[in-house]
Amino acid sequence: MTIGQHILITGANGFVGRHLSATLIARGARVSKIVRPGKLLEQTTGAQYAIDLVDRDSVLGVFDLLQPTYVIHLASSKYRGDDNVQRQDAYIENISTSLNIIDACRTVANFQRMIFLGTCDEYGNVNPPYSEKQSPMPTNGYGVSKLAVTKILLELCDQHQFTSVMLRPTVIYGPGQSDDMFVSTLIRSLLAGRHFETTLGEQTRDFVYVDDVVEAIIKALLVVDRGNGMIVNIGSGESIAIRDVATMVANMIGPGAIDLLRFGSIPYRVNEVMNYSASIVRAREMLGWIPQTSLRDGLLRTVQSFRNFADEVLNRDHA
Repeated sequence: MTIGQHILITGANGFVGRHLSATLIARGARVSKIVRPGKLLEQTTGAQYAIDLVDRDSVLGVFDLLQPTYVIHLASSKYRGDDNVQRQDAYIENISTSLNIIDACRTVANFQRMIFLGTCDEYGNVNPPYSEKQSPMPTNGYGVSKLAVTKILLELCDQHQFTSVMLRPTVIYGPGQSDDMFVSTLIRSLLAGRHFETTLGEQTRDFVYVDDVVEAIIKALLVVDRGNGMIVNIGSGESIAIRDVATMVANMIGPGAIDLLRFGSIPYRVNEVMNYSASIVRAREMLGWIPQTSLRDGLLRTVQSFRNFADEVLNRDHA
């Protein structure tokens, strides 16, 4: 990748998007960002374009204007619940926006590669550790819609030489994450002295630090041609019980935090995946990528980041 090549990121105002954009720009890349209407970032570098990705004409227009060399498609709805209307909305958003992005990529003369951020939710009820060779059986709308896009990209690569790499991260965490994920909600609750309602926490998850995911995405941009049309798991390679993660975070936060944990206060989700782990052999062999951040180090950095932010807010309120 050279500075002259142009990288377009969808979902650039999301958790992974903000970290990825900052890293690429710091390394001298030319980056443009697509964000949701009304969600422009106030303090940022790199051009921003607020468009509705469901609007095909708007997507085609911005691609015609920018002519990106690479596209990193992060934007998606992450709804995992059981409400029929919201699940249908998630299907429509994830599939239709991805189709629009793909169609727009195919109009760009010098387009080289699309990176699609899928999810290990695509695997669902298959025997762990998840392998890219397994036949997925997703158990929620998020996984179903992401798998649909993956299958579309596989067909296009096979039949129409559309160049893409599909990454399937495990559970991403890190500084700046919103309250729709386990680790961020846990940390914010304990720092605020609030009880944290959770399941018994027996289910295992593979947690991967956001900086490691960013590095995997960048390596996928640069991988040689044999990477085209490949699905690649991105994770830590190790799984841990949710209960143990919560206890670890509470101990990092300090005395009294452990007493705020309310294990068993809410039920498991319908079709909860209890044993969750992913093989990352392909990521090492194909991308030359291995995670660099241990869970303990990543959680320490994340706790400190949230603590610093809380202190800044408190200081502003008392100024």
